[in-house]
Amino acid sequence: MKKVLAIFLAILMTLALAACAADTSKDKPEDKTENKPAEKLEDITVNENALGYFKSGVDPFSREKYTIVWMYPRRMAVMQNIADALKSWGEKLNYELIDATGDGDIDEFIRLMEQYANQGVDGFLLNFDVNSRFRIKEVADELGIPYSSVLNTVRSEEGSCIVPCVTLDGYQLGLDMMDWMYENQETYWGKKPDPSEVGYLGVTWSQNKDLDDRYVASAKKFLEYYPGNDSHVFVVDGVVGKMDAQTGTDLAAPVISGNPNIKYWYIVGVLEQYAQGAALAAEDLGMGANTMVTTVNSDVLTGMWDTGYDGCFVSCVAVAPENYAAPSIAALLAIIEGKATWDTLWTSRRAEGDQYTVYNMDTTIVTKETYKEYFSKIDEIIANTDW
Repeated sequence: MKKVLAIFLAILMTLALAACAADTSKDKPEDKTENKPAEKLEDITVNENALGYFKSGVDPFSREKYTIVWMYPRRMAVMQNIADALKSWGEKLNYELIDATGDGDIDEFIRLMEQYANQGVDGFLLNFDVNSRFRIKEVADELGIPYSSVLNTVRSEEGSCIVPCVTLDGYQLGLDMMDWMYENQETYWGKKPDPSEVGYLGVTWSQNKDLDDRYVASAKKFLEYYPGNDSHVFVVDGVVGKMDAQTGTDLAAPVISGNPNIKYWYIVGVLEQYAQGAALAAEDLGMGANTMVTTVNSDVLTGMWDTGYDGCFVSCVAVAPENYAAPSIAALLAIIEGKATWDTLWTSRRAEGDQYTVYNMDTTIVTKETYKEYFSKIDEIIANTDW
């Protein structure tokens, strides 16, 4: 009996020691790799150069060549020029670029995204259609392929940026454009006209807040320079037409011809094509000498200047395609390589209330006399970039 009892006690002791060992093991870190904390990522974008390019720390030619898709809703000069810049840099950063558009058809845009995803591409740079941004984001999230936004921000209903984006600060640009025109009026008009004879016309596209902000800010600034001229402020909306010069002409001409009491016009086109059309309207109506037209982006006007244009479309906010391409492709490659996440991109630039960062590029207003110098400086920066 004593022997049986001794065996029973020994078994109980063994079980107790095993339980104690099991309890102790709970305090030890798991060995499983998938449960280990992820490596802390830092903001490598602090090392960006003047164009916004930054190195991820990975030798591009130590890996296989990536395939990157640049997608935009509709064809415009700026889209093609960004594509050209991205293709050129593919040779330095070891990726192949696919240039694709839905040609105004969002269903086709999404079909192409899914097609390229099935082909095994490595990343998307997306210019989101503002009216379909949530649908496009949902598809991009489901595809599970790294992506980022260029030109058009993607914001929640509360206004927070929910996809990192390389773009322009539309509101600040509106202020800058009006400041520039007011400060240079004597250069183009030969004098400061009677304020009662000065008007403002904004050609906007209200469906896109990033663009509409350009009009809102410039109109506000106009009234700071010309208080009391509220009845001389006009806005026309390109949503009734297309994103082309003809729409700008069709919208601007009735305003200019219908207000003969206004002898001098400041015109801001939130798109280059709208500004081009508005300038043509003013010139056709004999008001070219007393009109100053400006816009954001420089693809259209610099092309006009290259062929000798010397009309009332006098300035633009210069944005080289490399300004868009540099921070965008650097960010996407860093995400693909696991060197950055949406949360770590450009954290020092993140605005309060934004979930992720809107990278607002630095800009310069140029004229026919200064644009070549500006683009020469961009070329110099590219030539001296350490890829």
